Amino acid sequence: MNTNVMFTDMVGYSKLTGDDQNLALELLKEHDRIIEPLIAKYKGTIVKRIGDAIVAIFDDPSNIIQSAVEIQQSLKNRNNRNTKSRYITLRIGLHHGEIILKNDEVHGLGYDIASSIEPICEYGGIAVSQNLYDYTNENNELILQGKNNHFFIRPIANFKFKATANKLTIYKLYLNLLDWYEEPQSQVHQYLKKQKISSNIYDIKFSNKRFKNDTKYHYIKASDFYKKHNLSYALYHYKMCLDYEKTNNYDVQLSVLYLFSIVGLNRLVDKTCAILSKTKSLKNNAYFIFINGINYFNVKKLSKAQEFFEDSLVDKKNAPFLSEACYYLLIIFFQNKDFNKGLDLIEYYKKDFQLNTIDASNFNLIKSVFEYKKQPSDQLEKLITNKYSEFTNRSDNNYCALFIYWFLIQFYQNKNDANKALAVQDEARLLITHLANQISGLQLKELFVEKPMLHQMLNEEIELMFISEEEEDLLDIENITKTSAQIFNFCVECGFKNEKKFTFCPSCGHKLTK
Repeated sequence: MNTNVMFTDMVGYSKLTGDDQNLALELLKEHDRIIEPLIAKYKGTIVKRIGDAIVAIFDDPSNIIQSAVEIQQSLKNRNNRNTKSRYITLRIGLHHGEIILKNDEVHGLGYDIASSIEPICEYGGIAVSQNLYDYTNENNELILQGKNNHFFIRPIANFKFKATANKLTIYKLYLNLLDWYEEPQSQVHQYLKKQKISSNIYDIKFSNKRFKNDTKYHYIKASDFYKKHNLSYALYHYKMCLDYEKTNNYDVQLSVLYLFSIVGLNRLVDKTCAILSKTKSLKNNAYFIFINGINYFNVKKLSKAQEFFEDSLVDKKNAPFLSEACYYLLIIFFQNKDFNKGLDLIEYYKKDFQLNTIDASNFNLIKSVFEYKKQPSDQLEKLITNKYSEFTNRSDNNYCALFIYWFLIQFYQNKNDANKALAVQDEARLLITHLANQISGLQLKELFVEKPMLHQMLNEEIELMFISEEEEDLLDIENITKTSAQIFNFCVECGFKNEKKFTFCPSCGHKLTK
């Protein structure tokens, strides 16, 4: 029968058995306790054991991929909590092919190739055969679909196996998108020499013509995914543009840089900015300047951020980022109590830039909040309430709506209306979750929720010190309590240590709140 075959093997187990048999047996038992449920979870069946090696089959190709990923993620998290001498490290080979089950034995070409693929993995890695890739990929992209998730791959090399006359391309599967993004194709196969895998059984002359290397195609796809807020797929296609583009495509590089900034990847933004700042044509590029501003904002260097945002507005072209730059500046002015500056900026923007209907309405609302902060009045309060109602009825689910929520929270806090401030905060959190759910990769999804400074500000605990004793009796305590759900320190599904207080596990996707 044709099926999907997984072959796993513990690295260094034979040596460990000779050195410390008791420890080896203990680790093997723990290995089974971790792996067996994750095979069963995705409807896999263990058909053979060879000491520390396991052979399992899966009907669904997406299930075998997801199972392999969760096994490696679980072991990685488990190893992080143990000394090196107690590490459990696996190599996993995945293949689609024919196997024969007879008398509790496994035979066939599919089994032979899967067992040959496993030894060429990196330690703690997953290798995928060309057959499985071809079976699971209709669009000819370097993407494999797992259950409710997707994973990116790169070709390692073409391998010649004894079981088949033709060379097979073997792919490296990455546990997360950023590892894939940061490792260039030229480095993928270098570990083979370290593992003393003979060069006469492989070559690296595989052709990239199998993949759609048309940069125009990838740029259009990236733009489409970005509009849908699917940032992981957008990043993939931007990266493919950069890999295949013979000349420096600064538009693509800036798009990637902006994507990094809105998910709070400050290290990557710093690294990329340092490289791009050496390019003369980009030093005065308004978009590049704006992105630098976001980066400084995300690390709480507001004075520096202000400089960059103001410089980005010098270019009066009606670029998409200009309104966003103003939103950031208005937050900085508000926090610094520069209310007149904020009002001047709004007038400057309305006068010098062509506003769409949504931006015009948003800026009018923010203007009213600034004016109320300067001099509260019943008239302004009524005006803001009406504009808030209009804002809500618009179902404004774009990213810039988060800025409006922040100003509304400040307004209601200033007005000593804790219940309303909490209600607005809930709306902001729902929008962040809504935008995050459109991102298909777990890693970027969690980063987007937790890392950007704007999102952290929206999640800050609402100040309740201004409440009088009379008001406290009337306060909806239940509403306050429900916004502060208990966050688990560890994932009950895979054991991930939740030091950064994620609401969903970045390893397995399990919910981390009560």
